[in-house]
Amino acid sequence: MKKTLKLLGIVAIAAIIGFSFTSCGDSGPSPAPAAPANPTSKIFESKDTAGNIYILEITSKSAGNASISRAAAVPAYTPKNGDTFTLTIITSSGDTWTDSGTVAISGTLITLSGTKSIKITVSDTGMEKIEVPEGTTITIGSTSITTTTVEPKEIEPVTIHLLAQKDGDWEGWLFGVPLSVATSVLPKKDDTFRFRIRGTTDKTLEKVNLTISSSDSEGKYFWNGASEQFELSGSFDKTIDIYIYNENNNGLYLTLSNTVPVPASVKDKDIMATISNCEARLVGVNLGK
Repeated sequence: MKKTLKLLGIVAIAAIIGFSFTSCGDSGPSPAPAAPANPTSKIFESKDTAGNIYILEITSKSAGNASISRAAAVPAYTPKNGDTFTLTIITSSGDTWTDSGTVAISGTLITLSGTKSIKITVSDTGMEKIEVPEGTTITIGSTSITTTTVEPKEIEPVTIHLLAQKDGDWEGWLFGVPLSVATSVLPKKDDTFRFRIRGTTDKTLEKVNLTISSSDSEGKYFWNGASEQFELSGSFDKTIDIYIYNENNNGLYLTLSNTVPVPASVKDKDIMATISNCEARLVGVNLGK
């Protein structure tokens, strides 16, 4: 069953502001979404009963020739024979293993041609079974991975609003959700989290950061990591890296902020920008290292 995501709050620079709202918002209708770019990849995330997490990204072999859709909603990408993949496994103890290559598709069965011929059974909601070749294992630190069933993590595109933040010495446009909305993976010091973010913004966002933050039991605020600054305009599909330099896993939030001053005439928490068909998915950890 598909789930409607609840957007649980906005992260301020010095604290988490305690209010909630749904993806539809309560401040009037959102503008009609602009024509989004057709996606050129599909990302799955699943977890097994031992707590190991599997992230599979399949990218079109013709990704450089993406077309523009005139539909209001973004169609899901359907993997095809010859597409490329990256498979990342993060064990429950935080060790990682990555493989890449090409895929062969037969119905709901995806065969990965990498260092091991892993077979993955998928459904509409994600990966459901990981089959390691008989008689072999994937060894990651002290963990051995063999054939296992996995539980898919469902993520749906939603409409989000960046709200005016006028609090203390910092101001900008903010939107935040618990990190668990986007991924089951917990940040570990010196990791690099790589996210794929997509959507269509009704306003150009000139100075954007994607950050992971947390707090302790007393409400003290921590930066876990932040991306370099980037711009979002129109329909976008970007890969963003966040280096994790602080390990604290209490009250984790993922925040998109546009560090542009809020006009004096705008009230705190007014809607500054709307991103339709928005999704943020973890692609992997420490890819490219």
